[in-house]
Amino acid sequence: MEQLTFSERLILALAPVLVTALLAGLIAPLILKFVEAQKTESLKRLEAALSRQTKVIEAQSTLLDELTRAIWGWRYLIMRVTHAGSSGSQDSLNAAWNDYSEKVWASLHDIRVQVTRSRRLVSQTVYESLHEEYKRIVEIDRRLYGIMQLDGEFQSALSDMNNEIYTTVSEAFDAALHMVATEVQLTSSRS
Repeated sequence: MEQLTFSERLILALAPVLVTALLAGLIAPLILKFVEAQKTESLKRLEAALSRQTKVIEAQSTLLDELTRAIWGWRYLIMRVTHAGSSGSQDSLNAAWNDYSEKVWASLHDIRVQVTRSRRLVSQTVYESLHEEYKRIVEIDRRLYGIMQLDGEFQSALSDMNNEIYTTVSEAFDAALHMVATEVQLTSSRS
């Protein structure tokens, strides 16, 4: 075997170090760049998901507020009619009935729009419950129109309807709205 000179031995000894340094200088930045790109892409996906979730929560909160306003708005319109009718004052009844007749279509429309909105913001079960409450509202509206078409004594029927709306129907509305609030986690931990 031939004797290597000092410079050849030095080159052979330094060659692995130089190759390693050269590769580390090229590969390490590439690996770091790849890892950084993965982290950036993951962060963008997380930010997009958080943004969507924030928008969903805001939409759910708005739905709950607007649905509450629409349902109770209709309830107070009809309660005014049934209360006036059960009290026996024809003038009060006429005023309440005229107001109800003028506003009921817009009120029913507002409720139905919110029920439809709920389909994309709450579960199918909660949507179906809200839809059932809407059908109850329509049925009560039809009954009221039937009562108002009666000639003569309807004071008792309006009094019964007033009591039904004040108790059973109002409780059902509260329960349905609480169900929505619970599902979208917009209730107090104490409720």
